[in-house]
Amino acid sequence: TPMSADCIIVLGAGVRSNGTPSDMLRDRILQGIALYEQGCAPVLIMSGDSQHPDSYDEVGVMKQYAMDAGVPEEAILTDPAGLSTACFLARQGAKVTIFDKEYRPGGSVTKYIPKFRIEDSDIEWDATLIQALGIEMELGVEVTSLKELREQGFEKIVLAIGAGKQKHLKFAFGKNISALEFLENHKRNPEELEETVMGNVVVIGGGLTGCEIAYELALQGKKPIIVEMKNDLVAQKGVCLANSSYLREWFALHKTPVYLETTLQSVGDGKIVCKDKDGKEIEITCDSVISSAGYISNPLVKGGGNVHLVGDCMQVGNLRTVIWRA
Repeated sequence: TPMSADCIIVLGAGVRSNGTPSDMLRDRILQGIALYEQGCAPVLIMSGDSQHPDSYDEVGVMKQYAMDAGVPEEAILTDPAGLSTACFLARQGAKVTIFDKEYRPGGSVTKYIPKFRIEDSDIEWDATLIQALGIEMELGVEVTSLKELREQGFEKIVLAIGAGKQKHLKFAFGKNISALEFLENHKRNPEELEETVMGNVVVIGGGLTGCEIAYELALQGKKPIIVEMKNDLVAQKGVCLANSSYLREWFALHKTPVYLETTLQSVGDGKIVCKDKDGKEIEITCDSVISSAGYISNPLVKGGGNVHLVGDCMQVGNLRTVIWRA
């Protein structure tokens, strides 16, 4: 049968606790394999939940299942995130142009998300697919006013510029590294981690980002300490239970110090001072401090009319919630 499509997309449908695909997911994978073997398209794209490969890697399970069935690895690609809004609009017949101030597409995924969650090659493939849909990409272009876009003839505008505004921690004295600063520098120059983050590292904020930073630090041989004002780690809504449970259990297993219901008071020379829920001061010895206290939505303008907000610039969430909103 001659090829009639550029790719075959297999959507996720759940993985069992033993690491095997659900019945529905297995049927989808088998159908995708059958279409591939019939020559309908040269590649299979596995699209599912892969926010934390060590605990719940749906696309990894899908890929391995197809490989075990005889599909060559080079013919299988994974798409855990994607430039979703542009893709969905283009499939509905809209003429779409993406403006990005960065010179590489992918937004925060490319700039900040650790490679253990999403490989750069996946984002590059997403960009290739998007261009195949006829979407134009204006990279290295920062839009500071919507007026200029309207003057160019754009009738509808979607803002997906991320949060960008970090919650402010008031310190009595001292400095700290922001979570995004750490993630960006670490992804750009991972070999410099030893120079920028020393020994015992306190991560202020035990949400998903803070916990994954602590996890990455531990994998690199550092000794992270987590300080969280809520009564549990990864307490925000919308996070996959497999992700949050894995992180809690991993920190417990490796005896990572976690201070819950504890607030930061000051950063000093080689230490931080905190208060627990009873008002008792706690002094924690450390060499570096990373602030992951969360971010606030900060759109260029308010949504309404022909202006639509998606992703973190509307409401801070995670990869799953961003795609659902798109």
